[in-house]
Amino acid sequence: MEAWIFNWFGLKVRIRNIDACDLLAVKVEIDKAKKRFGVPGETRVISCYEAGRDGFWSDRDPARKQRDRFLSEAIQRVWRENFGVYGARKIWRQLNRESIKAARCTVERLMKRLGLQGVIREVKQCKKEISVNTVRLLTITIMSTMQNYPLGKCR
Repeated sequence: MEAWIFNWFGLKVRIRNIDACDLLAVKVEIDKAKKRFGVPGETRVISCYEAGRDGFWSDRDPARKQRDRFLSEAIQRVWRENFGVYGARKIWRQLNRESIKAARCTVERLMKRLGLQGVIREVKQCKKEISVNTVRLLTITIMSTMQNYPLGKCR
């Protein structure tokens, strides 16, 4: 069964329903679609059901996967050039300087996937222990200020 419908953009689209048991008709439609969209003949078809604009899905990598592969190589290169010190923010800035546009969250995601991490700064710990003498001194100071300001009076 063949039908024509109009999509969101007002373009006429051909819809072709084929019985699953009619393998010859399915093969003919796949070959027509491959020829129409310029896909090599040896490309493997993964699915024909609800396959989208092309009428079938092939082995071709999606655009995001290709872009991630390119960015991963660039991220690794910048990270190595800077001795593994740069974190996501600095790598993102360096890529922008090299005219490689990428979102910072994408750089963070790919660095996490690649297992790359910048150097973490040392956080200085403050001492939590208070000596007995300090506590006595604080108590004396508080008591002397309380004597100067009786609780009943307000300014």
